[in-house]
Amino acid sequence: MLELSQPAFWQVSQAREEAVVTINASSTIGSQGNANAPGLQAIDQDDLGGKTSGGQQIRYRLERSGASSKVHFQLPVGYKLQVSTLTSPFRLVIDARADAPPVKTINWTEGITWQQRFVNISGGQFPVTTVTINPRSPGISLRPLMANPTMAQGTAPLVTIARDQRAAVAINAGFFNRNNQLPLGAVWSQQNWRSGPILNRGAIAWNDQGQTTFGRLSLSEIITTGSGQRLTANYLNSGYVQRGIARYTPAWDPSYIPLSDNEQVYVVQNSQVTAQYPLPKAGQQQMPIPSDGYLIIDRGNQIPAGVLAVGTTLNVNGRSTPEAFNAFPNGMGAGPLLIDQGRVVLNATGEGFSSAFQQQRASRSAIAVDRNGNIMLVASHNRVGEPELAWGNLPKFCNSWGR
Repeated sequence: MLELSQPAFWQVSQAREEAVVTINASSTIGSQGNANAPGLQAIDQDDLGGKTSGGQQIRYRLERSGASSKVHFQLPVGYKLQVSTLTSPFRLVIDARADAPPVKTINWTEGITWQQRFVNISGGQFPVTTVTINPRSPGISLRPLMANPTMAQGTAPLVTIARDQRAAVAINAGFFNRNNQLPLGAVWSQQNWRSGPILNRGAIAWNDQGQTTFGRLSLSEIITTGSGQRLTANYLNSGYVQRGIARYTPAWDPSYIPLSDNEQVYVVQNSQVTAQYPLPKAGQQQMPIPSDGYLIIDRGNQIPAGVLAVGTTLNVNGRSTPEAFNAFPNGMGAGPLLIDQGRVVLNATGEGFSSAFQQQRASRSAIAVDRNGNIMLVASHNRVGEPELAWGNLPKFCNSWGR
């Protein structure tokens, strides 16, 4: 609560995690806090937010400039300011709330509808934003995007990726290694695998005719030598490092830097092994990926000596599981899979997610298909007066729309 020196005009400016209240009068904080303390101050009362019922901390800073005042707030994601006035004496009451947003629908263009609403689940109201896309509409093209169009490594804010690649709509859709910024999950576009699937995690695939499929995706490549010997590679252009055989193509990067110690690399050009080298230390040697071939990486001595001798001809045949994914040119995966044909199939442990990750409450995003075949991009933040969504609740409101 702000005590004002006189009746005054006021204005609220709100961003995602911050807000500013500007008052055309001098003000004091009254009994709600110490306005003269430097920097940001935590507040215990609800008048300026304080600790919300979900345990969130609201912080503020009062700035005076002559006859005007500004109060700067740091807010949890999903919170908004509500301002009202009192008289005798003149006061401004500021509440930081996670109230459900007003229902709003905007038809952006033919085939794309934006909607803001709230959904009642488990005794709480969750603010949800959706973008519904009719993939059969003329002029709409759906593609997976990465921070760098020419290499797998690198991350950027979603708004930056969308702006740089001129996307009208975008949603966070994949995981990456925070240390080396390499992708951890399936991304393929126009039949070109930028990053292969891992841990049998959930994925979506689509084509330009508006057809889609969902499932827990895996990819296996059979490498066959001219003499008929067969090797299995389970990792394609992947930042996920495990014992076994991996393959890296020019879609990964112009070069490959070893991701683990004691790797063995085989250089393949025009379907023939042209060289092999030991890579003893992770991160210490750069191997060019031939534009007319690929690299085979052996981790843990899985390839018997002599099988890939220089001069050996090779054939690679890759197949996805489930089989339906092989017919789709575009797709991406992150997991966990939530719903399949209307059934809740959430199994985060089976897809390799830790218990701590599963129990974490955070803003959530999902991709669904409604009963009319439209693709829905879904994002949810804090429920009203409570923390964010847990994974266990996510299928409940997705299931009300589609699969």
